Amino acid sequence: MNRSRRAAVHRSLASVLTGALIAMAAVVGVGAPASAAGAALTTTEAPRSGGTVTVTGSGFAAVDPGVYVGFGPAGLPGFYAGSSAMLDVVWVAPKNVDGTGDAGRTAHLAADGTFSVTFSAPAHTAGAALAVYTSKAHGQGFADPSQNTTQAVAYAPAPAQQTSTTLAISPIGTAVEGAEVSLTATVAPAAAGTVTFSDGASPLGSAPVEGGVATLKTSSLAVGARSLAASFAPADTAAFTASSSDAVAYTVTAKPTVPVDPEPEEPAQPQQASVVVSKTTGLNPAGETVTVTGSGFLPNAPATDATRRPLATDTGTTFGGAYVVFGSFADSWKPSEKAPSATRSVLSQMWALLADDVPKLGNAASSAVVVNTDGTFSTELVLTQDDAKAIANGTWGVYTYAAGGAVYAPFETATPVTFAAAPVEPQPEPQPEPQPGPKVTVTPSAALDPAQDNVLTVAGTGFTGPGAANGAYVLFGETSIWSGGENNPLPAAGWIAQAHVPSEKSGGLRNGAFSITLTVPAGALDASKSYQVVTSAAHGLSEKNRSLDTFTPIAVAQPSKPFVGFPQSATVQPGGTLQIVGGGFVPGDLVTATAFSEPVVIGTAAADASGRVSFSWAVPASFAAGSHTLEMSVNGVAVASAPFSVVAAIVPPAVEVPAAQPSCVARSVSGATIQWGVKESFRSYITGAIAKGEISGGWGTGSGAFSPENDRGRVSFGGAVHYTGHDGLLDVTLSNPRIQITGQNTAALILNVQSKGFNGSPDVNANGVVFANLSLPAATESAGRVSWNGAGATLTAAGAEAFAGFYEAGDALDSVSFTFPLGAEVACDGTTDATLAATGGDAPAGTLWLGIGTLLLGALALSIARRRVEA
Repeated sequence: MNRSRRAAVHRSLASVLTGALIAMAAVVGVGAPASAAGAALTTTEAPRSGGTVTVTGSGFAAVDPGVYVGFGPAGLPGFYAGSSAMLDVVWVAPKNVDGTGDAGRTAHLAADGTFSVTFSAPAHTAGAALAVYTSKAHGQGFADPSQNTTQAVAYAPAPAQQTSTTLAISPIGTAVEGAEVSLTATVAPAAAGTVTFSDGASPLGSAPVEGGVATLKTSSLAVGARSLAASFAPADTAAFTASSSDAVAYTVTAKPTVPVDPEPEEPAQPQQASVVVSKTTGLNPAGETVTVTGSGFLPNAPATDATRRPLATDTGTTFGGAYVVFGSFADSWKPSEKAPSATRSVLSQMWALLADDVPKLGNAASSAVVVNTDGTFSTELVLTQDDAKAIANGTWGVYTYAAGGAVYAPFETATPVTFAAAPVEPQPEPQPEPQPGPKVTVTPSAALDPAQDNVLTVAGTGFTGPGAANGAYVLFGETSIWSGGENNPLPAAGWIAQAHVPSEKSGGLRNGAFSITLTVPAGALDASKSYQVVTSAAHGLSEKNRSLDTFTPIAVAQPSKPFVGFPQSATVQPGGTLQIVGGGFVPGDLVTATAFSEPVVIGTAAADASGRVSFSWAVPASFAAGSHTLEMSVNGVAVASAPFSVVAAIVPPAVEVPAAQPSCVARSVSGATIQWGVKESFRSYITGAIAKGEISGGWGTGSGAFSPENDRGRVSFGGAVHYTGHDGLLDVTLSNPRIQITGQNTAALILNVQSKGFNGSPDVNANGVVFANLSLPAATESAGRVSWNGAGATLTAAGAEAFAGFYEAGDALDSVSFTFPLGAEVACDGTTDATLAATGGDAPAGTLWLGIGTLLLGALALSIARRRVEA
């Protein structure tokens, strides 16, 4: 009981401490320290009934503040993100000792990066799974993931369950030799596996266990006394034990001898003849020769004897043979079925007969084919389609039947054939007009100088067709990022510069043409690498539609002297991160970066094989705003410098309704309610598989004033809705909605908008933004309150900027419902008097939505990149 209370206290302390560190990291930001290589965990098994688990760590950075080691359910997203679910937490650091204090459990981190701690695992339950999580302590794991590990903890396996096997035999006790005997084994409990049946030491066979029963039937038991048994082998040896039945004595008696009368012999059945035709389809209707091969044409006197001359004479008869013919025959044509000769129209014919009988044909011997002694023959027939000689509803084919007057069904065969259609002179297919494909030119065409900003003008033509429905992407980056081709969608990550050309409908493309500029910042290019400008179909079409793909190589010149560049931006806020690149150095030079006005040494790095160095500087929150210089030096001598600026976050002025002198009487409003979900598709995106984010918060009650007489009023609501996604990259809050009613059927929805900056762009903190126009239904008035249910909402231009162009002004939002409880009379102001009415105004779009637009474009790029990985 004491241990459980301590664990609960530790979990509570860990959750509070972790939550505070998360909040601190979100506000202050943490620089990225050097990584420790090879951090790893090993654990012992958790006793199945609950007990101690020992966790051993190695390869951890033996420096303050050390690491947090958390023990909890498996499947958490990491130590900090899953801290609220941890069962226990230990702070492991070089200066700590093993024990428990005010800060919870602590343990020592050895100088070689190793430690050992124990946790108490609960007893195993169905579906239970545990894991150990580590991260750099005191919130530093947010910026430095080098100490992040996760190790599953396995429960000890359950002991195998004992089984028993019994054998039953039917018939009971004895059976006659050769009779079927059924052996049935019953396994308890009903475990899956196999039962092997045996007669003494000799196996009889095996059968699977189904529903606790396995059965084998045999008729091969030898005469005499038998000893039968069954042995069970479980499929899961960890869950069940093997078992064997007791031996069962069994007697097999000899089968009695009974005299058997011989069966009368069946008379031999005549062999059915068969024919193979070398070609049966697509025959030339003007005439084509085929080979006919027959077998089974054996004499069977007297049925096959001729009854007409020349093979039948007064002195005797002989084998009549068979006619081999081509013609048009009715469905019922066989002589053995008494079909008249009118059912057979013969166009060509051969007579198959014995060699000794060929001379008897006289002049007709030229149409004879010899039947070999084994009943086979081979001959040729010319097949010609003569429709004038075809019988009605007849079938063209090669047929055989008994000749010389004999009627013998086994010689009757039919092999249908078909003729090719008369050739038709092909008409030349019209050739489509050649469609111009997309083409791109880039200026300037000279090699780019990596030491300066480069502005590329990209002009395109031929960007038409279904692929241009969403416009086109224009991107600049390394050649290795993408080469196009089928099943190779456009990646979103890794590009140095990119732009979107809207569609023809949106006014971007003009008859498939565009011209746009891309700026490549100084320091973003490495002369040792190759680069290109590429184009692609935009938005969702970039995944599969390759019709707008173009690739234009861009040359990069070697730098003539050392330089300093800022590949992302030369402007940064206090507390932000400034990315710095230097080039043109001698490989191996030790280059030191220093920020002025007041010198701050950022660090020293060795130039790589292409003469480049890079630094990532977390600008102190106290660093003065203004213009500064970044200098790089080698051996204490300054060799290159470049200006940069530190600017405070942009906070646009709030746009609120000015006060007005009362000129009428209105009613006070308090306890007002509002129901609005913003936009269903936006919510689905945030919580879906791409952004993997969350929506929190809600709208509060409102207060203000409303004039039923003037159909005007303004009510302000509390509360906020917070949208996060892409691991915090997307972070937007909409708060304090205001409903400004301007007429019987019109109103405006006003919001405050806050957004975290992205990639060096400033944060946004804007108040009083007219976000949507409302189309009001008829109001419902009852019991001192007025309500509007399902008011239509359309996005304003300022609201559209919040979605970075993914939604356009005029697009429908979720409908809005709200209720105003009406109180005492109050003096009118500019919100309730038509003569003084004011609805607020849009904040300046160019600055207000700069941060949000950049943020959502970045989030889009990230989501596309993640879809590539997860697909």
